[in-house]
Amino acid sequence: MESAIHLALEVSAEEVNETHDENGTSVFEFLCKPNDMKKLAAELREKRCSVVGEDCEFRSTSKVKLSDSQNEIITIFYKVLGNSELFSRAFDNIASD
Repeated sequence: MESAIHLALEVSAEEVNETHDENGTSVFEFLCKPNDMKKLAAELREKRCSVVGEDCEFRSTSKVKLSDSQNEIITIFYKVLGNSELFSRAFDNIASD
């Protein structure tokens, strides 16, 4: 992770996260502004990094607290989504307890 953080500082990334792909393989996710996505991918390729994907995803920066009943609904919703072959992942802005 430390080397990924150093790499993020060298390129246009604003943040780097360690995550897993659909096969469970550990990968690094470099985050940037939408307009910088192509530039960031090119910089990573120049540094001989394998770029698995270039996706423009919008994520909330503010968190919300849900009631217990709302949490139950969201849990069921994510379970249903997870059973779909069309669904890969979701990001939310739900504050953890």
